[in-house]
Amino acid sequence: MSSTSPSPADRTSLSAAADLPVKLIFIHHSVGDDWLTDGQGNLGIALRDSNYFVSDTHYNWGPDGIGSNTDIGHWWTWFRGPSSSTYLSALYAAVSYTHPTLPTIYSV
Repeated sequence: MSSTSPSPADRTSLSAAADLPVKLIFIHHSVGDDWLTDGQGNLGIALRDSNYFVSDTHYNWGPDGIGSNTDIGHWWTWFRGPSSSTYLSALYAAVSYTHPTLPTIYSV
């Protein structure tokens, strides 16, 4: 296998893409709030400062309240189950931090 260097046009395109925020949605139960919240885990601020646009889910979030189902055994439902396209569409459409009791602090 050989590797080749990107062309100058590709390098410019890659450089421009690196300047765009990376969208990240954090699927969690309540422990995720502690990680993301200012003054506790501060992960949200650290990610924002590293060019991530952070959104998250929470209890009762999304279609069918899927946000209440975030244990490992629920991943099949989210990503492979009969309603997975609905859940994934909602994840892709999430554009802001929407927790019902925490401030919007993670958008860029």
